Amino acid sequence: MTDEILHTLFDETERRPLTVTELNSEVKGVLERGFSGVWVEGEVTGFVAAVSGHWYFTLNDGTSQIRAVCWKGTNFRIRFKPQNGIAVRVRGKVTLYPARGECQLVVESLEPSGEGALRAAFEQIKATLDAEGLFLPS
Repeated sequence: MTDEILHTLFDETERRPLTVTELNSEVKGVLERGFSGVWVEGEVTGFVAAVSGHWYFTLNDGTSQIRAVCWKGTNFRIRFKPQNGIAVRVRGKVTLYPARGECQLVVESLEPSGEGALRAAFEQIKATLDAEGLFLPS
């Protein structure tokens, strides 16, 4: 047994370390296979509607947080625009943003949750339609 321990300590075979890019690629694959259709509830913080049309925000539950992104091609189907402080329910997949090695949630659907959520969504839709002049008598 002592020989086995000594052998592992002085093994002449050198292992090639992964590059950061290789490691991040492996982690991304594991995350995407394991968390491809998760539902998450939390409060929106740090909401940014980028010029590109993408939405970036953080979901927070008071103890933990995760960054989230909703691509322009997805957010046009969402019937309300998230705001800081609103509770939401999100369906999406967990992935890794390799350039920074950060875990994030890619949003596939998003809806208000909690008390008053439907009212908030209704008020947003109503304000949008009013701005388009759809409630004018003419």
